[in-house]
Amino acid sequence: MIKTILFDVDGTIVDTQKVVLSTFKEVIKEYLNANVNINDLAFALGIPGRDAIKHFTNNKVLINKMAKSWSEKASNRVNEDTLFNNIPETIKSLSQEGITLGIVTSKTKQEYINEVSHFGLDDYFDVIVNASDTKNHKPNPEPLNFAISKLGVDRTETLYVGDTKYDMLTANAAKVKFALANWGAHEELPEADYQLNNPINLEEIVKG
Repeated sequence: MIKTILFDVDGTIVDTQKVVLSTFKEVIKEYLNANVNINDLAFALGIPGRDAIKHFTNNKVLINKMAKSWSEKASNRVNEDTLFNNIPETIKSLSQEGITLGIVTSKTKQEYINEVSHFGLDDYFDVIVNASDTKNHKPNPEPLNFAISKLGVDRTETLYVGDTKYDMLTANAAKVKFALANWGAHEELPEADYQLNNPINLEEIVKG
């Protein structure tokens, strides 16, 4: 039985794709003078920004500058981000039913505060793990393991909800069940433990 549900953020709780990719494209143009097709940047969804930037440069100083600029540009456009349909209602309902809830995201702490906290859902989560909390990041299992340790829950009763292959690999490495959020996913992952077409499907899972 699933008693703990941990969520990814981008593409799972919040629809950020347009802002994340368009601002990444701007930063690449600004710092590297390269024109990249926005569709070729989809790999950046689900991994820390610095890891995405490393696909284009290994210069640490430049990576820091680009990451800072990217974060600032995205934060300035948070009004364009929206919660996916039925996310607020489902999270509130699961919390009321006694399900332990948490966030495990590749966003830094400041990015999370700037881009997600204003939606008013933080109080429903028993733990919020961001990229600032661990040395290693998705698809390394450390972020999920850190959340499970902080909560003191049983990983065999834990479900991770995400929208990318990186999320699934993280769940597999941490030995927890994985549910694919098809409302935000851009690739089919038939090997996922659960296929979610709507957030309310989580209600069915916890009821067994």
